[in-house]
Amino acid sequence: NNPSAGASRFDMASPPSAPAEGVQVTFHVFVPQDLWGWDEYSCVHLCFGHEKLGSWKTCHGDFSQRDPSSTDPMCEMTCTLSMDTEVFKDPLPYKYVIFSPKVMKRKVGHPFEYLYGHSKNHGHNNRCLVVTGPERRIGGNFIQYDTIAYPCEDVVGVAKSKASKGGGKGTGDMGARWFSKATKLIKT
Repeated sequence: NNPSAGASRFDMASPPSAPAEGVQVTFHVFVPQDLWGWDEYSCVHLCFGHEKLGSWKTCHGDFSQRDPSSTDPMCEMTCTLSMDTEVFKDPLPYKYVIFSPKVMKRKVGHPFEYLYGHSKNHGHNNRCLVVTGPERRIGGNFIQYDTIAYPCEDVVGVAKSKASKGGGKGTGDMGARWFSKATKLIKT
């Protein structure tokens, strides 16, 4: 019952080898485990909107929990990738891809994060990585701090319905609170 088996919809990049002209980019993101239905098989990766990086079809990185001893259901995940400086000539669009049992049970869609508050003129938003200055040089280091990687509404809706069925105080209630906050963001 390994959800990363559903990764067949994507090419999984082999562990990145540091290119000769590379920049080390460390990504940090918060993942609300209750909303994603997180378990020991769940994993976080990145997809980029650049043809050298798979044009949204190749998963990169193997994120780990920054503090594995933490019991906080909003966990910080981190990963460092070696990236060719050439991909930073223009802003680099990207999204987090999260494989979890809840996402893999969906009949349609994809495990991309959903960025709330998108404009009415576009059907989706992407994150954007801009590396400039000395960090963009060969051997440079860049740290990207991102906010929360939320699932799309139908996955969040499942979390809300399970939370309301659970009825007690626990992680399901926390999922319902996050759902409430996320829906407020959608409406604004």
